[in-house]
Amino acid sequence: MIVAVVGCGNVGANLLQYLVDVENIEKILAIGSRGADEKARAAIMDVASYKPLQAHKIVASSNDSIAMADAIVITAGFKAKYSETSKEVLRKNLRIIDSILEGVKLKPTAILIAITGPVDVITSYVQRKLNFPPEQVIGFGGDLDRNRLIYILAGLSIDSAEVGVVGEYGHRTILVYNLEKYDEVSSKVRFFLADIGKLAGVKRNLATAPLLAKLIRSITEDRGDVHYVSGYSPQHGLYLTWPHRIGQRGILSVEWLDLPPKAQSDFDALVREKKLEKGELEIEFKG
Repeated sequence: MIVAVVGCGNVGANLLQYLVDVENIEKILAIGSRGADEKARAAIMDVASYKPLQAHKIVASSNDSIAMADAIVITAGFKAKYSETSKEVLRKNLRIIDSILEGVKLKPTAILIAITGPVDVITSYVQRKLNFPPEQVIGFGGDLDRNRLIYILAGLSIDSAEVGVVGEYGHRTILVYNLEKYDEVSSKVRFFLADIGKLAGVKRNLATAPLLAKLIRSITEDRGDVHYVSGYSPQHGLYLTWPHRIGQRGILSVEWLDLPPKAQSDFDALVREKKLEKGELEIEFKG
């Protein structure tokens, strides 16, 4: 299979280090924000410094080359600055998505993974722009929140054997567990990434790349593993984070998850909010 990584910044460049070890991937297309730019070539050289033979799988490519890809990961995008509103960031990221996908004819079986924020909105936009089956367009982030939840629960000596996250990645994620110390745990999970930034002094998330690589391996090897990703919910008419089985066709099935009453209430409230937001965005951005 051929995998395209669009965006060779922190996440994209780091992701290449993991993808070269996936046997089912024959070629990796590294595409910078301006096509086969310096960042793409630098990312390949960085991989070669660590894995010199495997790095020959990677080719610095242009946007047009994603037409040959079986799986496409879109990591390119802006992060919000303190002075910017979420809509300003969304405008910039939608322009990036348009520049990547405009005029490119993709394989009808291609699987697209978006991590550009806001993830649910961007993923929905990509699916509608391409008119692809929803199961072939996936938003990444929930696997990160679930691992953060497990870490926090273990630190508080709370059972973390069967836990999950639903709704939306990040500051509005909804936790599914026995709800012990719910407010404290929710706050820690929702602001986990922000706290990393405060402590490190920079915005970074080194865990994204290896977890993305696991998701891509589930696709390329048709594993059917469960991942907490953003997928389209026909019931709600929205892209929502939920546990899904992932394989070569993208989302294979939606896993059953029994929400405790508090989590169900929060989930229902989030769905209502997201439907209102979707309507407002459709008016402003014309779909």
